[in-house]
Amino acid sequence: MHLLFVHADRFGFEWTGEGDPEATQTEGQLSECVVVFATVEAGDTNAVIGATRAAVESVASQLKADRLAVYPTTHLSETAASAERAVDVLDTLESTLEDDYEVLSVPRGWGKRVELTRKGHPHAVQSRQISSEDHVTTSRDREWRVLSPDGRIRPVSAESADVSQSMQRIIDAERDDSDVEDTKRSAYEAALTEAGFLRGDGDSGEMTLTPRGTVVRDVLYSYIRDQWTEHGAVPVDDPRAWSQRVAVSDGDLPVSLVGECGRRDNESGETVMLWTVTAGGDSARTRLRQQVGRLSRLLSTLGVEFDPLVRIERESIEGSGHTDGKTEPWLSDLGAQIEAETPVELVSEPVEWTVRVEFVTAGTLGEALGPPTIQVETGQRETAAGDANSTDVTAVSCSVPIDSLLVALGARAAETDRSQMPTWLAPTQVRLIPVEASQFDHCEQLAETLAIADVRVDIDDRDKPVGTRIEAAERAWMPYYAVVGDDEIESDRLAVFDRAANRERSLTVEELYRVVQDDSEGFPRQRQSLPRRVSDLLAFV
Repeated sequence: MHLLFVHADRFGFEWTGEGDPEATQTEGQLSECVVVFATVEAGDTNAVIGATRAAVESVASQLKADRLAVYPTTHLSETAASAERAVDVLDTLESTLEDDYEVLSVPRGWGKRVELTRKGHPHAVQSRQISSEDHVTTSRDREWRVLSPDGRIRPVSAESADVSQSMQRIIDAERDDSDVEDTKRSAYEAALTEAGFLRGDGDSGEMTLTPRGTVVRDVLYSYIRDQWTEHGAVPVDDPRAWSQRVAVSDGDLPVSLVGECGRRDNESGETVMLWTVTAGGDSARTRLRQQVGRLSRLLSTLGVEFDPLVRIERESIEGSGHTDGKTEPWLSDLGAQIEAETPVELVSEPVEWTVRVEFVTAGTLGEALGPPTIQVETGQRETAAGDANSTDVTAVSCSVPIDSLLVALGARAAETDRSQMPTWLAPTQVRLIPVEASQFDHCEQLAETLAIADVRVDIDDRDKPVGTRIEAAERAWMPYYAVVGDDEIESDRLAVFDRAANRERSLTVEELYRVVQDDSEGFPRQRQSLPRRVSDLLAFV
């Protein structure tokens, strides 16, 4: 089953009298609805209906829609089912939806006139592909424990009174595959889109980075990479690939490589990967503990809120009694590093790791986005093949998906009264707004002074009212902006609006760049890469 969802202001159809309608309803209209274009494929059985309904419910919930138009089509797949089979499957699907939604059934056939006015937000068009196998749940049996800071593990049920609210949220989302997090993530992405960091593809609904968002990504990558290199990691292109070429002996371990990788699941998006080759055993667990502490501090420094989640391969602790309250030293160290009671999943089926720590940030529940993760990889391998000093090693990997951090930053912004990006991370740190064209040259002089001090600055030189340009600076989460008129030129002082403090400050240009430098102390200083004048920014359709 192939599905195309379109969020519509209005949808309507009318049978033209040509051909034979394959339904009794020959006209209909809906407003504020989701149009579900559906192609039933050859081989689809009624087993596909449950998964299809779940997909429809997820999108409808995300878009807050309670009206659906189901539109049969053969054009979403090259292997469409017969007309009779498609009618049977879609009729059954519609009957399962009618109790919860107002459903408009569009007849098959070409003889109809259609009107559709779609909405313009980034999630207005989405697609899904459902197979007959999708009705069989692929989620593993979830067995949960709680890891205390002292390393003890105790059982937990979904209704345990001693489980924290955040821990319960994680367990519920993992158990129920809830789409609540998808809806929240959409709100966070909408905040980033409104501020000009993300842009939605009108056809696929996929979110992509704008030039401003690209600057944020690059600064984040530089910061995270620098944090790892300060602790001895060697920068490379792809740490996973280069780790296969490292020739080491026992005396060389551990060895850490850091760089940018694609996702493990081949989805789009960049990940900063720290790959550490260790001797395995206690050495690997020590590295795991160290990296958990460093990543926790890094996320806290970024202002990203997170909840830890630990997954442990059952075989690695089963038989030692450590699932029933007893303490193992490495678990005690891990619990102390996390410094909070943490949900633990005991995993029985084969996985690619023995221990995995996930840092659940806003929008990363339900496996929609990959969370920052540290894990001890399974198995050992021999390095320096053919070398007399070759040795077996185990890898500890730490991956930080940049898009997850962006969504987490959008979450913080969306849930505060004044959305903002940290000054060091903002693509433009200062915006100057000249009152009239005669002040442009003075603004250029101010901007040049700021740029020499490594401040990212632009000038809103557009022929628009001052109030409109101030609103644009607010929407763009500009950390500092100043309106420049004759009074400012004569006094050599600027009335600078400080977004974080939510107040106006009287500053000279030298005082302003010192304020920005103080905000950015200890963080990367990315040079200006966007145009100096706002009128020169590229417009995208």
